[in-house]
Amino acid sequence: MNPEACYIREATIADFAFILQAEQVCFPLDSWQEEAIASQLTSAIGRSFVAECDGVCVGYALVQMISPEWDILRIAILPSHRQQGRGKQLLLAVHNKLLAEGGTKGYLEVRASNHAAISLYTSCGYTPCGTRKQYYHHPTEDACLLSFGERGQ
Repeated sequence: MNPEACYIREATIADFAFILQAEQVCFPLDSWQEEAIASQLTSAIGRSFVAECDGVCVGYALVQMISPEWDILRIAILPSHRQQGRGKQLLLAVHNKLLAEGGTKGYLEVRASNHAAISLYTSCGYTPCGTRKQYYHHPTEDACLLSFGERGQ
């Protein structure tokens, strides 16, 4: 499989089971519960996306958008599909959709030790803008806060 074979689309409630299963695989110690995922998929400010490769769901992104700002709450690619450019493809597709809807600034948090994710985010235009002390649990760890887009507004 190659990244060109991936299609990024808006998630629907029909994607609930995939997102729930992928949450448990990608974030086993702090996965979202069913209620949180269902709420995200039906929220007026929630935007959710799925990456499909050859007809199989391989990743997702959960976003809140209150224009012009967005907050990427979750983004994940199944372990068997990582290191193939799929995360970058998903992130850039999400950006394009949010920018087309009037978004100008975005934020996300990532574990300070997750150097691969930080590298991905900075390669897509995010810049570090702060730290959230002891933000994560299992294990307890700081979060690196990153921002995208306009600054100081």
